[in-house]
Amino acid sequence: MDQEKLEKLKDHLENADDWAKLEAAPGVYVVKMPGRGKFVPKLSLEIFPRKDDGKPYKKKGIFITSLEQLEVLISIFSDENLIDTMKGIMETNENIKLAPKDKSDNIVGKL
Repeated sequence: MDQEKLEKLKDHLENADDWAKLEAAPGVYVVKMPGRGKFVPKLSLEIFPRKDDGKPYKKKGIFITSLEQLEVLISIFSDENLIDTMKGIMETNENIKLAPKDKSDNIVGKL
C-alpha cells in the first residue's frame, strides 16, 4: 500500500469518531471500531454492498478484522457449490406462497 493511503488510515484511526467510515471501494468501507475496556480502537473492513438505487441489501455489513478472515471469506464465496446452492434457494423461495398469519399462533396455553 502506498504511503499516502497508509497516512490516511492512521489519521482515520487517531482522529475519526467511533464507527466513522472511509470508502475503500464500492460497497467496502474502512470503519473505526471503538475501544472498550482492555480493547483499543482499531480499523476494520466492512463489506456492505448496495443496490443500484443506493439502498443496502441488508441492515448490517460483514466486518472483517484480519487478512486471514478475508482470505477464508474469499475462498468460501468463490466455491462453485455455494453459487449453485444459492440458485437453488432462490428458485425454491420463488415458489413459496405465504399463508395469512393466524393471530392465535402466539397463544401458547391457557391460564
